[in-house]
Amino acid sequence: QTLLNLRDLIKNGSAVVDLSSVPFLTDRDSFGPFHSSPACFSGDCRCPSGWTDHGNRCFLFVNVEQTWDSAENYCRAFGGHLASFHSYRGLSFLRTLVYRGSGSFKNTWVGGTDRFQNRVWRWTDGSDYNYSHWYRGEPNNSGGQEECMEINFRGNDTACFLKALSVSHRCTDVTPGRTVTLPLKSPPRLC
Repeated sequence: QTLLNLRDLIKNGSAVVDLSSVPFLTDRDSFGPFHSSPACFSGDCRCPSGWTDHGNRCFLFVNVEQTWDSAENYCRAFGGHLASFHSYRGLSFLRTLVYRGSGSFKNTWVGGTDRFQNRVWRWTDGSDYNYSHWYRGEPNNSGGQEECMEINFRGNDTACFLKALSVSHRCTDVTPGRTVTLPLKSPPRLC
């Protein structure tokens, strides 16, 4: 099914979808197609129901444990990515969102990965990786398997096949449902 059909099925609640089999970021040479809504430049933008507005982005806490790839695919089905943050304030916002959604501070997937080049971290949304707040000694790529970023109070690199909660983000909508497909070799900018 197409991304739009998948998004409609999920939105209407008429399908239970296992996104773990959808390929994403398994090919180390390409980020593959990207689907996004346009950025907001007018005052009438808003977030979809259930999403939280913060800056020019909408955030969704996903209170379902899944692998990092499944979490990223879930976010992409809604035109977004796993969340990125660029300041301590941004990290604090994500922690608050997780706490409000789950009742505690839990390990939560965000969009940081170094699976394309070891120790070169990138955000899946293509934004600059200009801030991270790692735990002491992290990232350490323990066992050579830790390529995905989770947060709790700080960042930690961990194995992508483990299951955790997640936070998605996307741009606020100007024209809901409109998508742009860009086949790219590097991550695109989302907002």
